[in-house]
Amino acid sequence: MPMRLLLVPTLLVGSTGDRLMRDARAAFAAGEREVALDFSHNAYTDDAGQLMLVRIGRDARQAGAPLVLRNVPGALSRALAHSGLDTFFHIESSAGELAAAV
Repeated sequence: MPMRLLLVPTLLVGSTGDRLMRDARAAFAAGEREVALDFSHNAYTDDAGQLMLVRIGRDARQAGAPLVLRNVPGALSRALAHSGLDTFFHIESSAGELAAAV
């Protein structure tokens, strides 16, 4: 079964992530074996949005489905690293970050 890709909203704040949570839980309930959250259109994620990511991550672990974060914006990446949550998620580097690292 291919990876299920879910798009993260432009603003992941407060209740704007409710649909993302519902979609992720539906994917786990349907037996998806791997789920990716694509942040390519995300401009801002507040503390409530980060908490939602943690909840989705816990749901993923309970379902035995790896959760991948893709195209994570720099500010969110730094916030996750600062809080230690960068080790909780599998974060894929963007092509631009990989090129800059070379």
